[in-house]
Amino acid sequence: MFADDVILLGAANKEQARVITKCLHEFCVMSGQKISTQKSIVYFLANTNEAVAIEVCNTLGIQRTEDFGLHLGVPAINGRVTNTTFQHVITRVDRRLAGWKAKCLSLAHLVAWNVVTKEKTKGGLGLRSMHQLNSAYLMKLGWRLQTVPNALWAKILREKYSRGRDINQLFGRKVACSNVWR
Repeated sequence: MFADDVILLGAANKEQARVITKCLHEFCVMSGQKISTQKSIVYFLANTNEAVAIEVCNTLGIQRTEDFGLHLGVPAINGRVTNTTFQHVITRVDRRLAGWKAKCLSLAHLVAWNVVTKEKTKGGLGLRSMHQLNSAYLMKLGWRLQTVPNALWAKILREKYSRGRDINQLFGRKVACSNVWR
């Protein structure tokens, strides 16, 4: 049995590193699994003191990274999204499509998106509009943020993006935040 892709958050200090080490040790004892420190990485925010980062890495016995790398072939974004962020994905798709002949491609790419998103009974393909789906998911997230305010994920989002202000004041206006959350 394997536990993959676990993200642990903590303050960048030796005490928190010891707590994380203890938690990981207890997990291993209770589950019978092992942590692969060679496959593990530690990421620090840009404003973390270099000496503290080295101390935390030494305490954990895990190497530092500046980049999360890929997860399921897609970059795990930890900064601003630019044109080059997904360039390797586009390149891979281009390479795969290069071998195909035009007659093998579906004619769906010639159909307007508003036709594709129409219901099947109205002559469309029945695909949902990504814009509407994204809006619905964001509204659901906002609702859960308001109705389950003490959930860990809600506290993290509130602390990271509200910066001490009432979260209700943030809705409806643009704030300086990560491109991932816009």
